[in-house]
Amino acid sequence: MKPSERRALREQKRQENENAEINRTSHSQEGTAHAPRKEGFIQSHIRLITFIICMVILVWIVFPISIAEIVKKFSKEEDLPKITLDYVCNVSEIGEEIQWLHFEDYSYNDMSYKTDGVKYIKREYPIKGTGLVLWVGGASDEGRPDYVYIVDMEYGTPHIDIRKDSVDEFLKKVEQAKEESHE
Repeated sequence: MKPSERRALREQKRQENENAEINRTSHSQEGTAHAPRKEGFIQSHIRLITFIICMVILVWIVFPISIAEIVKKFSKEEDLPKITLDYVCNVSEIGEEIQWLHFEDYSYNDMSYKTDGVKYIKREYPIKGTGLVLWVGGASDEGRPDYVYIVDMEYGTPHIDIRKDSVDEFLKKVEQAKEESHE
């Protein structure tokens, strides 16, 4: 057989095989009256969803944070009430045992700063209905702060540390400064 005849014979067999395949698929489609099945969002994006879940778990493991901390970071300070003078007086009675958690339910202005690469926490709590503020600061915002000062922003009365000094005495000095400024 000549090479050209062999090629023609191979082409004929290939054509017959294709026709047979077309006939088989058309018969199988005729036998099923169902429309082609569409995948849902989850089935069509399963790899992406799996990737996202794995990344969330990885981040959670590498940077462990609690849900409470996340909520605290995104909660607006306006949602929290201002600290009251009565509360400051009550907390001052605790003395050296005052902890950061005593102030976590109140709004504050973050005045934190870095020195030599070390972050130092400083928060200013405006005291409701007064010209006073409470400065709370320390190297960490857990446990006990390094200081808890009550500061007179209106009349310049020297501040005190409420853990060691009397808040009542400080308030008397503020009243005296107020009276002197009105004279």
